[in-house]
Amino acid sequence: MPQTNPTIEPLQPLIPETTEPQKAHSFDTKNTPKTPEQLQNEEQRAQQVNEARNEAKTDINKQDLLKNITKRPKKQNQQKTVVRDELTIQIEKVMEDGLGETYNSLSVIQKQQFKIKAEETVFEIRNLMQKTKIKMKVILRLLLNWMKLIPGVNHFFLEQEAKIKADQIFRIHQRNQGK
Repeated sequence: MPQTNPTIEPLQPLIPETTEPQKAHSFDTKNTPKTPEQLQNEEQRAQQVNEARNEAKTDINKQDLLKNITKRPKKQNQQKTVVRDELTIQIEKVMEDGLGETYNSLSVIQKQQFKIKAEETVFEIRNLMQKTKIKMKVILRLLLNWMKLIPGVNHFFLEQEAKIKADQIFRIHQRNQGK
């Protein structure tokens, strides 16, 4: 039997051709409809800003609060995870030693700034202490920069307190290395 070649038909396109331009998928969220909760949150935020602007025309502290209110809130999933192990607690105790009265005399805004800077300092010192060799100058500089947030205190006194706290932190490091 002789074989015959079948005729080859031209391939049909899988996607039919249309004259309409296809819409590109975009991640533009500006045109998406907002939920009632989102609209309500925006309205409350706008109302808070307007109230704060009216009250903050003369008061400097309230102007700082207004700046904090008007900042866009960060996404919640970007929060840092705070490590609260034994080493962190020991460092915090050394840092807060003797500063209770001074902390209580600060304004609300200064307290928040002081606390945030303290948490950052604890985190950095904790990371430094996990190394086998720590640099006292770096720890001393971190503590001094944190303590400089205290208003009206002599610079030399702050240096002396920072040195004492750095020595105590170094002793904690030595005890942990001996384990």
